[in-house]
Order: sequence, then structure tokens, then C-alpha cells
Amino acid sequence: MVTAVAATAPSLANVGEIAAPMPGSRESAARGKPSAALTVSVNGRRIHDQYVKSSTAGPGLELAAQHRFNGKLAADLVVGALMNSGTASSLFTTEGQPSSSVYMSEASLSWEPVDPIAFRGGVIETRFSTNQSIFRSTGFPGVMERARFGGDRYSLALAATQTMPTALGISKNYVDSDRQPYLLLHTIGGAAGAEDDRVSLSASLTHFLFSDLPANAAQDSRFVGNSVVGLGASAARFQYGFQGFEASALLRARLSRAMGVELKGASLRNQDAPEGKNSGYNATVTPVIGLASVEIKPEVGYFHNESDTLPASYTSTGVGSNNREGWLAGVKAKFKDENVTLSARWVEANKIDPNPYTADRTIFTVGLETTYDLL
Repeated sequence: MVTAVAATAPSLANVGEIAAPMPGSRESAARGKPSAALTVSVNGRRIHDQYVKSSTAGPGLELAAQHRFNGKLAADLVVGALMNSGTASSLFTTEGQPSSSVYMSEASLSWEPVDPIAFRGGVIETRFSTNQSIFRSTGFPGVMERARFGGDRYSLALAATQTMPTALGISKNYVDSDRQPYLLLHTIGGAAGAEDDRVSLSASLTHFLFSDLPANAAQDSRFVGNSVVGLGASAARFQYGFQGFEASALLRARLSRAMGVELKGASLRNQDAPEGKNSGYNATVTPVIGLASVEIKPEVGYFHNESDTLPASYTSTGVGSNNREGWLAGVKAKFKDENVTLSARWVEANKIDPNPYTADRTIFTVGLETTYDLL
């Protein structure tokens, strides 16, 4: 996928995997010594609708590092910075405005007292699924407990996560003085097939519960699709709660030595919101073309995300957050010899229900990135 060039930095490490080895686990550490890598990117984005007109571009940096202290304890860190400049006009919010930010996706300790039990705590990259998801993976302070069974070819995992949803950047604070927000996740995930198999499948089912979300999160989400009551940043409240399930799956098939395909999809339902406002789903088809010096991955997909599936502050801004449906098309080309990846993506995100703050939107993104191994 090319979501890395949308509104967030590229994800360098799959630190939130459910059915894969935990960061710092004995299985992951057995593959090599302590490591560090730096991803350097340049991204551009254009947003155009009735209320927002924005064209921005700028560089990004992301550092991912892991250190293993012993056979049971390890530390993981993923931090980055985004710097953007350009022109923008927005009627209701600062959406699309050029800005610079520092973010932290992961700063955690992992402890594996006995196989297959593992714990992780700190700032953890919180996600509903390692496959396609409607929720945008974000670094939240919290803890995770997980039991994983199986090996490289077949695996099954059970995970529970307790986090405090905060702002997407570490420079902001989404916590009211009288409210302590939290997000609870309970996930079962499985995978079948190794990397060299002709067919592999991974799938997960996650139960989610958001509670005590603060007023400023509701105020921000008002302008990107959610149903919100109360006027002003201090009085705003989400009209509906957020508790439900998301199912996600990824199927990979190798058709020949130089050709393959990936089929990805997710479906989410918020049980606390009424029909017509509580469901979301997406599906993507990605052919994989492997040539001698370049891997090309075109992409086409469809998405439908109703107004109150999730808090809009935490859904994908790459497709316009909530109350939107539409199509996307993109391509990613990885040049192996140069260690450079180029990507481009077009999104047509139309509103589902009438909303005074939402208009049909077009989003176009481009990106270039390269990764350097530091250790």
C-alpha cells in the first residue's frame, strides 16, 4: 500500500503485530543483533474540496531501533519528525495547513517470562490489525499482554491491550482534567503460510471499546465526520459511544516467479451507534510485479466509512476520515539497487450523509523514501 505518504510518516517496523513475534521476543531477536534504521522521505499532498484547498510538501525522518538486554527483556523505539510547507485555506479547521511535528509510535519494553506469554508496556503502536484497518495505528501509552502459539508457517495469537488515547503528536494533549480516556482491545489473530509459499493468509478479529473521550477530541472530530453535540471545545461530546468489532484479512498469492497478488479487506461495526452510522468496510487489490531491479505494486480499492464507526480523530485521514466513501488508486515502485521507493496515490472521497462541514473531496499524494541501516 502507499498509505505512508498520506498524512502520517511511513511505518518502518511492524511493532504491533498480533500473530507475528513480539518486538524483542526470542523469535524476533534470533534473526540478528540489536538494530537501528533511519528512513528518510519526501512527501507531497494535495487536498481539494469545497471547504479545504491545500498543497503541501516536505521531508520526514523516522528512526526505528531495538536493543535486547537478555533472553527475556528488550526495548523498542520508533520516533520521527515531519516538516511541511505550502499553501492552504480551510473554512472550519486547520486541516491541510502546512505544519511540522514530532511523533513517537513506539517507546516500549517487552518482557517474555515464559514461552508463549509476552508483555509490552510504555508507548506502544496501537492497532486493531496488522492487515488493513479502518483505525489508524498510533502510539498510545499503555500495556499489552499476548500469548502466541505456533511457528513460522502457522500461528495463532490472543492479545489484550489497554491504552490511553492521546493526540497523534506528542506536542498535544487530548485529556480533560476531569476525564481519563481509555481504549481497550481484545484480539484473536492467526496466520497460515510462510513467505515462500504460493498462498498465505492472515486474519484477525478485534473487539474495541473507547471510553471517556475528552471534549477537544470530540470538537476536532465534529469537522471530520462524527456526530457531536454541544458547542465549543469545552462542551463538545460525541453523540454515540464507540464499542464494537473489526474483522480484517490479507490473502497473498504467488502466481509465478515474477507475479503475485494481495487481497486485503476490513469490516467494522460500532454497536453503540444506530444503523446507517455504525459500519465501515474497505477492500484493496494489489498486484505485485517483481522485475530484476524493481518491484512494482499497483493498487485499487474501495472504502465506505459511515459517520460514527470510530472517533474520527483516529481514523485514516488518507481517505478523509468519517462519513465518506469512494475509490482509491495508486502505485508503489521499489528500486532494489538504489534502495529507493517511489509512490503515488489518488483518492476520491465523497460524503455519505449531508453534513455542513463535509464536502466531496479529492486527495493526491506522492512520496519518495529510502532506508539506511545504522546498526
